[in-house]
Amino acid sequence: MKNEKIPFIENVFLDTSVFEEQNFFHGSKIRSLFHYSNLRFINLFMTTISKMELLDRMKTRLIDCKSDYNKLVKSFNNQEQRILKNIDLFDYLRLPTITVESSLQQLNQKLDINIKANNIQIINSESVLAEDVFERYYSNLPPFGLGKKKHEFPDAFIILNLEAWCKANKKKMIVLSKDMDFLKFKSRHLIIIDNLADLLQEITKQYDTFKETNVIPTVNQLLVTLRQGLIEEIKEKIGEKIFLSTDYEKTSDFKMEKIDYYSNKITSIRDNYAEVELMIELKFSINVFPDHLDIERAVFEDKVSRHKLIKKILVPVDIEVYFRGLQTAKIKWINSNDPVMVDFY
Repeated sequence: MKNEKIPFIENVFLDTSVFEEQNFFHGSKIRSLFHYSNLRFINLFMTTISKMELLDRMKTRLIDCKSDYNKLVKSFNNQEQRILKNIDLFDYLRLPTITVESSLQQLNQKLDINIKANNIQIINSESVLAEDVFERYYSNLPPFGLGKKKHEFPDAFIILNLEAWCKANKKKMIVLSKDMDFLKFKSRHLIIIDNLADLLQEITKQYDTFKETNVIPTVNQLLVTLRQGLIEEIKEKIGEKIFLSTDYEKTSDFKMEKIDYYSNKITSIRDNYAEVELMIELKFSINVFPDHLDIERAVFEDKVSRHKLIKKILVPVDIEVYFRGLQTAKIKWINSNDPVMVDFY
């Protein structure tokens, strides 16, 4: 989705889908947003319903991962794997099992701590009339559609709650969401966008201007100076994260042919460093030998020869650029520490 033009940013609402994308409180970008809220440069909002929805989503995630994690613990302690106890590192390693209720209680406490520490304001949802929500429901208006009504009802209450707050306070609000139900909603008071890095870039520009820190030109120059070294370091580290996914039966010589700088966004300014999202372009190739299925599907004009396929993908890399003292850069995360999947189909 192409985001609307972002005006001066004062009020920001964070949808549950953004918390999920950022691994709740763990992602670099959501921490950057908390940083600006902590400085009171922006006002960050949740609603009473969105907070409940966030806790419910945390519980769902815990239930989903509980089984796989506890299987790992059981496997680590079984007869076949116990030999690892003879190695110092594993001898002292104790893996606890997960209990959903106690883990959720910890996450609830962490949420409350983050709300208080980062000045996140909670908008009460009492102002929304159920009648207004049901009117949108029966008129099939966003956020309602053909999707899951169970999830659309909280979205409807949240959106109308935000709109009512904006009308009462004569303010506009940035609504950050990855949820298509939100993104389809049209409002004069709500500016709905889906890219956290874009939002942070705009906030950072405004912060640099209004606080007269003048850091952005220095960081941009450092990025030019340090770019090649960063590319080489990323090239060394990214190999273990790359995984091939393909439905071709016969392949060979899968490799990364090229890694190059694509773009960057400065996402926050701290005391002595700036956080930056580098976008890196990776070029991959693979040799494919057509089999009978490829021939039946007429995938290739030449049904016998080997074919070399090329694919380019963009991968985000979060870095810290230090602009005081020893001017250098440090890689924090490559692809948010997730695998880099390369699909050939």
